[in-house]
Amino acid sequence: SSRTRTRRTGQRCSVARWRDALANGQYMLFRREAYDDIGGHVSVKDEVAEDMALAMLVKREGKQLRLRSAVQDLQTRIYRSLAGRVEGWSKNIVVGGWMTVPPLSRTVVSPIAFLVGVALWLAPPMVLLTGVTGWLPVSLMAWSAVVYGVSVVIWVRFTHIMRGPPLYGFLYPLGAIVGSYIFMRPWKRGRHVEWKGRSYTVRVPSETL
Repeated sequence: SSRTRTRRTGQRCSVARWRDALANGQYMLFRREAYDDIGGHVSVKDEVAEDMALAMLVKREGKQLRLRSAVQDLQTRIYRSLAGRVEGWSKNIVVGGWMTVPPLSRTVVSPIAFLVGVALWLAPPMVLLTGVTGWLPVSLMAWSAVVYGVSVVIWVRFTHIMRGPPLYGFLYPLGAIVGSYIFMRPWKRGRHVEWKGRSYTVRVPSETL
């Protein structure tokens, strides 16, 4: 979980600055003046991801946004099933892509990000499994072993931070497979997403202030 706080700085931001705004809708703190100035949640009532829309609006209106970790203070549960997780993260990927990526980059960012993810998270364990047959070059096997080992350390640490069983880090390739599927779903649907039984079309944010 995280806490989001805002305060006024007095200067409106350029497009390049407000696109990187982030927020976690589970817990957001506003000063009353800042909240009223941006129009509150009413101003983003038509947005699929109102928390990100609020964060961008805060920065566009010249206020300061701060993101703080609160994993020791707050605990929430978003998804109760794998199907819900797939649906939710598919939505987040679409929203993240259309709201945070500049227009000219949208057609190339997704495939590049997907290929990088496959190369880092899926290719190494697949190479190691294939290498059991003994016909792969030793150098390729060594590279895969190193990358897989580093990945395991990262995911063991991350799982521990998130208060999950650290040993799950060794099974990260399974999560990477599910993640790759989730990442591919939005390519087919475009800006159309489904969330909690309702259908939405992600709106492209205005490029002008």
